[in-house]
Amino acid sequence: MLRFKSGVPVSGLVPELYQALDKATAIFDEIGKDCIVTSARNGKHSATYSRHYAGLAVDLRRKHLDLALTETMRQRLTEELGSEYTDILESTHYHVQYKPHYHP
Repeated sequence: MLRFKSGVPVSGLVPELYQALDKATAIFDEIGKDCIVTSARNGKHSATYSRHYAGLAVDLRRKHLDLALTETMRQRLTEELGSEYTDILESTHYHVQYKPHYHP
């Protein structure tokens, strides 16, 4: 099940990020855990580099996962999301970011 932490805005994300959340939720569902968005366009992020404020990134909780699942889940996210997304295993969460390919 997809859930948003209290206070996390659910609007303003690009459509491609909602697609990523659908895929991430399916992966979490497979192991019987909720996919919990802990940050979207809110929170403290780099004003210069963060894609959160543009609706291009979310953070997903991982503290409810066993340590053994942490890297496995990151690998699954990488496989399922594909090359237009970056997923980074941070100390407390997975950072998932849409990075569209521009072809000038």
